[in-house]
Amino acid sequence: MIEYGSIPLNSRRDEDPSEYRRGFVTAFLGCTAFTAPMLIMTIDPSLKKSLITACSFIVIVAFGLLGAWVCVRPHGVLLITAAYAAVLVVFVGWCLWV
Repeated sequence: MIEYGSIPLNSRRDEDPSEYRRGFVTAFLGCTAFTAPMLIMTIDPSLKKSLITACSFIVIVAFGLLGAWVCVRPHGVLLITAAYAAVLVVFVGWCLWV
């Protein structure tokens, strides 16, 4: 086995296929959580629609993290949700300027 520092380079091959599927689903849902509200807000933009979309997706992501199969502590849920909300708020502000 080839190692880079203390991390083996071929460690993904030894993983359980269900762990790989879980990672793939998590990546897909994470990408969807960012792209779906942005697409909704850019199609026929309005302030009311942007605010409703941002607020609803923030709540969905927060409860999705709480109910996810990933063990996230409450402090982690707060941090992830705050970062996600910051990105959406910046996008709402950007949509208003365009």
